[in-house]
Amino acid sequence: MYAADEDAPEHARCRALVEAWRQRAGAWYVTWGICYEFLRDVTHPRVMRHPWTMSEGAGFLSALLASPGLGVLVPTDRHARVLAEVVAEVPGLSGNIVHDTQTAVLMREHGGGRRA
Repeated sequence: MYAADEDAPEHARCRALVEAWRQRAGAWYVTWGICYEFLRDVTHPRVMRHPWTMSEGAGFLSALLASPGLGVLVPTDRHARVLAEVVAEVPGLSGNIVHDTQTAVLMREHGGGRRA
């Protein structure tokens, strides 16, 4: 979000980070939920001082998705089981954090965030 928002104080640092990820050969990931949340935020007048049109947001997202090492995590047949594990491990999940829980479950489902 900050990489896209030129008005944000964090813009230069975040844009440089995203550009570095785009250029590297190693894998990095997003989820469709993250992509849609990005589009929601960059087009929202209460979030962005100068909101983008949906076409502008989709164009930025398309360029990002064209990055050679970027993958989009999607649910597998293990998704419900991994969700049940996360719910059992983290009591009190509710409300707005459920969206973030989906991202965490997808990451764990695909091998990210494993504890040693």
